[in-house]
Amino acid sequence: MTCDICVLTTRDLLILRDMLDRRAGGGDPLVVLLRRKIDTARIVFGYDLPEDVATLGSRIVFRVGGALPDTRILCTEEATHPDGIHLSVGTQRGLALLGLAEGQEMQMTAWDGGAETIRLERVLYQPDLAGRLRA
Repeated sequence: MTCDICVLTTRDLLILRDMLDRRAGGGDPLVVLLRRKIDTARIVFGYDLPEDVATLGSRIVFRVGGALPDTRILCTEEATHPDGIHLSVGTQRGLALLGLAEGQEMQMTAWDGGAETIRLERVLYQPDLAGRLRA
């Protein structure tokens, strides 16, 4: 299923808007994807978020094209670590995955100018759900 609408928490939306404000007018290739995410998003509070949606801090399994699945933790640009476990929303792939539900795909432009499909396979951990379960 392709992604026409993503689901963002109010927190994630504010972070994306801040990213967009910092990039406005600079010719950054992420601007188009940021606008697309913000314009098509369904905004929810963390306690209303479906458990199969990728948010910041979520541990996810995803696949790019026909490649083997990869597991990462979505993080902000400022929280990136050189450990290979994190995937920043400051990258095209990280940003594309944010707000997707399990089974959703998004088409985007690959680094070589071709088309690339990224698919969210599974949300293994979602901080909003973990918080609800603790409460």
